[in-house]
Amino acid sequence: MARYKDFDAFWAEKKQEPIKFRALGEEFTLPSSLPAEVVLKVIRMQREGRKKDEEIDEVELMQLLLDILGKNNLQKLTKKGLTIAQMEDLLVWLIEEYTGTEVDPNQLAEKKGEMAAKLKK
Repeated sequence: MARYKDFDAFWAEKKQEPIKFRALGEEFTLPSSLPAEVVLKVIRMQREGRKKDEEIDEVELMQLLLDILGKNNLQKLTKKGLTIAQMEDLLVWLIEEYTGTEVDPNQLAEKKGEMAAKLKK
């Protein structure tokens, strides 16, 4: 018996449904599961001593959203006028879709308030 697996064929057979959404007049399609880079970044943050319930900073939040949406999709949305509040809504929904767990919007609301305060300085 040969020790060989064709993962391309295996993954094609799984026929996982992509995540689709409409925002600011345009349709977007994302992969059915999170990009590995996003998961690896979260693991690295945890290895560096970050606790699971500890909030991420603004830069990390933006980088995660960039990694999830992809550069082109994020640029399209921001050029169409995506607001911080809309970004928050989108991020909450995407995390819920990918993880199957509900996100506490209060944590993101607190982060949004911190970001606004820093921008005013």
